[in-house]
Amino acid sequence: MRSMSESSHSDQELFYFWALGDLHYYTPERWYAYHSQRLAPLYRDLRALWQREGAPVFCVSPGDIVEASAPENYQLARRELTALLGNIPFYPGLGNHEMWPEREEEIEHVDQLIQDYVTFWGKPTRYYWTESRVLCIMLDVVGYPEPYFTEETLAFLRTALAKHPGHIAVIFAHCPLYN
Repeated sequence: MRSMSESSHSDQELFYFWALGDLHYYTPERWYAYHSQRLAPLYRDLRALWQREGAPVFCVSPGDIVEASAPENYQLARRELTALLGNIPFYPGLGNHEMWPEREEEIEHVDQLIQDYVTFWGKPTRYYWTESRVLCIMLDVVGYPEPYFTEETLAFLRTALAKHPGHIAVIFAHCPLYN
């Protein structure tokens, strides 16, 4: 992350982080076999970059870490991300796929799916952390396929910004680039 200095207009690096979106970990054998082949070059390239440039201060994934909400998919995601990241802090976000149940009859239990996400990752659906002079904010989005922020989420954002008025803010959320 770079910041423009007001006096010199030169780049000044604040810190280095990576964001990985839409990882879609899923345990069915055929899916996993194909998907792990797709992710292998990405992870190989990341490791090479990190060897050359240094490890990031943290890694964030603002949603769709799993293909569908099920304990085995979360466990697979954690296992794979731990192997990739090692001791690099990981900040997960809630995406629409975290709210998709493994079985269609569970679709009425979205609150339970969200609670499963919160319990597994040990993070609420919206939270913030600071790194150096930067306020990092993870927000939750609802209303797919046309996502929006609820009033509660916007109030959380206002509060986080008010608590850290001197910080640069970086906001993470799972918002599709279409529609």
